[in-house]
Amino acid sequence: MQWELLPLERVLGRIEQDIARETGIYDIMYCDRDWVGRFANIAVKPRYLLENTDLQYPNYNFEDFFPSLVANMSSYKGQLVAIPYDIPIFIMFYRQDIFEELGLSVPTTMTEYLATAQIINEAKKPQVYGTAGQWKVGHNSLLCNMTAWLWSHGGSFYHGDGTPAINDERAIAGMEYLLAQRQYAPPEALTWDWYGEAEAFRQGRVAMLISWADWFPWFEASPMSQVSGRVATVRCPQEIALRSYRECAFGEVPGISHCGGSSLLLSRYSKQQEAAWVFLQWLTSADTMTRVAILSNTNGVRRSTYRDPRLRVGFGAQPNVVKYFDVTLDAIENLMGVEPHLPNWIELGFNRFPVELGKLMTNQQSIKTTLDNMAQAAAQVAQTL
Repeated sequence: MQWELLPLERVLGRIEQDIARETGIYDIMYCDRDWVGRFANIAVKPRYLLENTDLQYPNYNFEDFFPSLVANMSSYKGQLVAIPYDIPIFIMFYRQDIFEELGLSVPTTMTEYLATAQIINEAKKPQVYGTAGQWKVGHNSLLCNMTAWLWSHGGSFYHGDGTPAINDERAIAGMEYLLAQRQYAPPEALTWDWYGEAEAFRQGRVAMLISWADWFPWFEASPMSQVSGRVATVRCPQEIALRSYRECAFGEVPGISHCGGSSLLLSRYSKQQEAAWVFLQWLTSADTMTRVAILSNTNGVRRSTYRDPRLRVGFGAQPNVVKYFDVTLDAIENLMGVEPHLPNWIELGFNRFPVELGKLMTNQQSIKTTLDNMAQAAAQVAQTL
């Protein structure tokens, strides 16, 4: 077994190269949620394999996976393409010690979130800032951050008829909220992707953050963490408005807790599909997924992981760790936001949109110009279907 570990951008390039050449170098491929429409046609469809009793892993129980992840992360146009593997999703982190020192309540609304960030800035800046963002110009992390504010203000990328909604009044309100956060964040946040944002929080420079749930173990247990034992987790603030998924198109599901999950895809170019399928089942089985969660204290894609008593012993028995798993489970079941499923969404999500948003964040263009440009690009992609 050879497992090649690469940065996300290089993973995409390697996969596309392997597909173009039909070499079958990779039997099992990482499939980011944004890529599922792009790679749907090169996958060996799991439904067919799941029905093959000769290759069935004992007690695999596919129904144990969260239905929302199967539908919104691992399927395209209602057809299962891959197997859910991980589920980074937005939750809220805050420094308990700073909140206690300043007598602050945990914000539960969007208005309270900004107000709390302002209070912290006035009391602690420049040692500690109120909030931060993964706002690296031109990087997909900036788009991920932006979606939380787009969706939480009732906006979406598309209307139900497939026309762009990204430049309507709700989207404008979301971008105004995004820009309002800059004054309460370290100036370097404009150079941070998800790693830079998390490192700033881990080093104690940020008091409150809405970001990927997977960072919590790093904040809590990594040897270099400056905030261990002082971080609490809670659900993201209540959305001001929320557009129904029925009012959107291409599988978009608005929700403040942006889902950035991934699946594992069995390539139809694999020269050993049966062996790879058995391995893939073992890798995503209930027991293996729970062991991964125990070893890394990260969230899982199966219901059984959150019920497994092994998860809540040792480090996992600490109250703040138990709360972290509960908050993550709540985000998956009730607050998850999902970007549209489109074959060419990669061009928008990894290229065009982050560039336009980067110009907005660095004051090179207005909200209206930014969103109008994004709407034009969104329309062009939709017209290619």
